[in-house]
Amino acid sequence: MTSWNITLAFAPRFKTKNSFASSNTFNALLIAGVLGGVAEILWVALYAQLSPVDATEVARQITASVIPAMADAAFAPWLGVAIHLVLSILLAFVFGALIWQPLTRQHAPKYTAAAAALFLIFVWTINFFVVLPRLNPVFVNLMPYSVTFFSKLLFGLAAGAWLY
Repeated sequence: MTSWNITLAFAPRFKTKNSFASSNTFNALLIAGVLGGVAEILWVALYAQLSPVDATEVARQITASVIPAMADAAFAPWLGVAIHLVLSILLAFVFGALIWQPLTRQHAPKYTAAAAALFLIFVWTINFFVVLPRLNPVFVNLMPYSVTFFSKLLFGLAAGAWLY
């Protein structure tokens, strides 16, 4: 393989399509959101195995935060996982619109993972100090801040690595 071919192999994935609405961009952000959400799910599952925290209760409290009337339903934990993944995808699209497309992707793609991590740390801060204390204080107290912070950091790194 010549150095020219190696350069092409490491070129940005969507160099030829700059439109935010392009199917490549849409698919990249969709996958980034799913990867970020799954990274969080795996982290919480691991933490739950090593601590008294019940991962089912975490998922149930996600449902309680968004659809309180469904929190006691038998399917509430599964609904919580679905809600979490939908919100993860939405977060990826917000990151794509506000940071990745206009700044990182065009001018500094090597900083995509760091930019995504910083964006998700910002989201964590707003969630845990502004939104969730009012919306569902029980959720805020389910796990230590360090665990939830690392969860969001993993989301950002997973999504950002995919988008890079």
